[in-house]
Amino acid sequence: MSTRLVINEQRKRCTPGVHDTRKSLAWRKDRNEVHGKMKANEPDFMRGLQERLSAYQDSLTNKSQYQDVSGLWSMYRKEFGVEYDISREQLVFKTDIRSYGVNRLISDRRIDAYLRIEEVTSRAIRMISEKTRRCIRRINSVLCFGSLNTPLNLDCPRNIKRELLPEASAIKAEYARIFGRLGWYYSHNSFKSFYYYYRMIELIGEIEGRPRVLEIGSGACNFAMILMSECSECEYVCVDLPDVIPAGFLSITQNLSDEELEVFLPHEIESYTASQSKKKLVFITPDQINSLGERFTLVVNHESFAEMPINVVNKYLETVKAIGSPGMLIYLVNRFSRQTDRHGGKYSTYTFFEKYDLNGFRVIHKEVDRFRAAFKGSEVQENCMYLGELDRERIDGSRGMHDIRVKSHIHVEDAR
Repeated sequence: MSTRLVINEQRKRCTPGVHDTRKSLAWRKDRNEVHGKMKANEPDFMRGLQERLSAYQDSLTNKSQYQDVSGLWSMYRKEFGVEYDISREQLVFKTDIRSYGVNRLISDRRIDAYLRIEEVTSRAIRMISEKTRRCIRRINSVLCFGSLNTPLNLDCPRNIKRELLPEASAIKAEYARIFGRLGWYYSHNSFKSFYYYYRMIELIGEIEGRPRVLEIGSGACNFAMILMSECSECEYVCVDLPDVIPAGFLSITQNLSDEELEVFLPHEIESYTASQSKKKLVFITPDQINSLGERFTLVVNHESFAEMPINVVNKYLETVKAIGSPGMLIYLVNRFSRQTDRHGGKYSTYTFFEKYDLNGFRVIHKEVDRFRAAFKGSEVQENCMYLGELDRERIDGSRGMHDIRVKSHIHVEDAR
C-alpha cells in the first residue's frame, strides 16, 4: 500500500481493509488550487494515512529498539512526533520538527522585511542581554508576521538568503522557478536544501536516466522533494530513525504535488519493490538498508553524519560501498567537527569529518560549504562539502553506464 500523488477529481474512497490489486492507497491532489495546495484535509483520506502510520508503528512492536543513536538524537528524536487531531480530523506535527519543515504560509516579501530588520537590529543588540534580544525579536516577528512566534528558523545574524542569491543571478532564477512550482516560500531548512541541490547540479550536471538515490538522515525530506520534483523518473530511499519517519512521511504528503510519485512506509517495502511507478520513494529504518537489493547511483547525507558517533558513520559508509553501482556518487555536507553528546565534554564524543572512511571514493570536489560559512562568527561550525565517486575497480559486477553522469570539465581535486 502506497501514497500515490496524482491528479484525479473522482478518486475512489479508501475503505479500511479494502485495497486494489496493487495494494495502493491513492492520494489525489488538485493543482488548480493556489500554489498546488492539496485537498489533504478530507477526513477519509487523513484517516487512511493515520491507519497506515498506525500499521507502521505496530510493525515496530516486535523489533528491538535502534541503539546506534548519539546523545544529540536521543533528544532530537522526540521532536518529530505526529498525531491525529480528532477535532480537525487531520494528521498534525506535535512540534515544529526543529524548524525543518516547508514554509507555505509566509511570503518571501514578509520574510525579506523581517531579515532586513533583523540584520540591522542585531548589530545594535549584540552587546545587550539575551533576554532583551529575544524581546526585540518577538516585536520584529509581530511587525512582519502578525504573531509572536513562527515555525521558521530565521535566527541568523545575517541575511543568508540575500547573500547567496545575488540579484539577476542564475541561482536566484532557479530558486524562484523551483520554489514557485512547488508552492514554497523561504524557510531556513528548505533554502539550505535548495542550495545543496543547486550546488550539486553545478558540479555533476543535469541528472539523467532513472537515478536510484539513498539519503541517510532524510528528516523532513526537503532535499528529497526538491530532487524528485526535478526528475521525470527516480527511485528514492530515505533512511532515518523509526521515530523520525512519520514526520518525513507527513511532510511529503503536505508539501509535494506530483502526478507520478508513490510513497511507501517501512512495513510496505515489498509493495515498493513491486511498484512499476516511474517515481517512487520508500522510508526505511537503518536495519532495512540491505533488504532492498538495489544498486544506488547517488548517496546523500547532509549534516546528520556529524550528529552520529564515528563508528556509526563508518558503518554506513561501509554499507554504501557494498550496495553502490559502479561510479556511484556520494554527496556529503557535514561539520568538520561536532560533539555528538553535550554531556561531559569528552574528546571521544566528537565526530570529525577527517575520520570518515572514504577510502574507495575518488574525490571529485571538496570545499567549505558557503551556506554554513555565511553564519559569521560561527566559523567553528563550518561544513565540509564533499563529492566523490566510487572507484569502479573495487566494485563487483557490471561496469555499465550509471544513471548520473559527471560533467567532463569538473576539476578533480585529488586528495588521496
